[in-house]
Amino acid sequence: MVGKKATMRAVRGALHAARCPALRTAELCQGRTSRWVLAWSWAADARAAAAPLRRGPPPAAAAGPAAAAAAPRGPARCAASPELAAPL
Repeated sequence: MVGKKATMRAVRGALHAARCPALRTAELCQGRTSRWVLAWSWAADARAAAAPLRRGPPPAAAAGPAAAAAAPRGPARCAASPELAAPL
């Protein structure tokens, strides 16, 4: 993230000169203040670099459909305090 447009241009030019295969920029504006965001990847395939990371299956899906059906639904309750453990 840079605060000057000239800095953004210089960094972007340096990345282009280094033959960066994937480069994205965005501008964030709040009132009269602007900031510029640069994101780049040295990966050869730009689409692979833009793909979200996989963190594995969620816990309910890992246990199977029977565990997901048996899981309690609704707000979680705290058993440490009686007033919080009371039905809502």
